[in-house]
Amino acid sequence: MLTTLHRQRLAVIEVRRFKPTITRILILVVLVGIGVAIWYFLVPKTILYDSGNGEQASPIVNSKHFNTHGNWSVTYTYTPTSDDDGQCNFGYIVINSNGYAGKNESVVVLGAGGTHTMHYNDSDRHYLEVAPTCPWSVVVKDRAIL
Repeated sequence: MLTTLHRQRLAVIEVRRFKPTITRILILVVLVGIGVAIWYFLVPKTILYDSGNGEQASPIVNSKHFNTHGNWSVTYTYTPTSDDDGQCNFGYIVINSNGYAGKNESVVVLGAGGTHTMHYNDSDRHYLEVAPTCPWSVVVKDRAIL
């Protein structure tokens, strides 16, 4: 039979064994939180995806508006169809909140298709004016800022 004194000593020993485990768990939680914060700020997030078949009624397609926070990019893909004889036109212009292209360059290509990425560096509200004659897609990525 265990006396009260023995029970108290066993309880103290159990707490001592358990305490390092709690410390390890807390350290792990903090490290995971730091990792998530680093990922949130460093990994670009997709803020716009748009696409079409190139057969729209208007020659220009306006994307939804999106906000950028410094370093951002537009990745565009265009693919000629068999009706295009292996080549098609694709272009876009970045329009800022004032309704102007501003310092951002436009892209106009005639070719056999492909995927390309353009990088920009400004903070503003934008939209894209896209002028395609074949199937296309654009992806805008931005680094998250609180």
